[in-house]
Amino acid sequence: MVDAASAASGLNDGPVLNKHPKARCRKPMMTLTPVGSRLIHGLWVAVTLAAAAVLAALPHQVAAQVTAAKNEHSHEAQAGEVVYIPVYSHILQGERASRQPLSSTLVIHNVDPSASILITSVRYYDHTGTELKEYIDVPRSLGSFASVSFVVDIKEDRGGVGANFIVEWQAAETVVSPIVEAIMSGGMGTQGLSFLTRGKVIGTRP
Repeated sequence: MVDAASAASGLNDGPVLNKHPKARCRKPMMTLTPVGSRLIHGLWVAVTLAAAAVLAALPHQVAAQVTAAKNEHSHEAQAGEVVYIPVYSHILQGERASRQPLSSTLVIHNVDPSASILITSVRYYDHTGTELKEYIDVPRSLGSFASVSFVVDIKEDRGGVGANFIVEWQAAETVVSPIVEAIMSGGMGTQGLSFLTRGKVIGTRP
């Protein structure tokens, strides 16, 4: 027979069960080596510098976009400009290139709400660049929201397809640039034609 002491001894010699089985599943914590720490620090510094560079560049990019928008806008404040306006004394139409005569009406609109501008020259050129006519002999004042027009008659055909006006204006102070445009109209028989062109600033006056 096995006495109680032997039984107790046998029990003590057997395997001991872990009361906390989850403890055996724990993985050792990872520790960063000096090389890994330096690598992470370097990446962090690089990201920080890149972000700072992007933020520093934003004001310049915004300023460049604003400048580009101003250059594209035709009505920014100026004290004087030279404006080129394409016009057409006729156009060629159809397979037979039939000539359709047109009249041209140049219109200058002073869109400044409080100041007058001075129209100093309105010159008409043909398609070769030869000046055909100067429409004003003396400078002409144009009040706020006022307009003035100049007409090339439909019978005046010397301008050709590449005719143009050159308009020069000045102001005593910085004003909003005027709108300068030309309306072509005409045609033959029952066919009517009309279209509009806008002026392009080719020079400025201080």
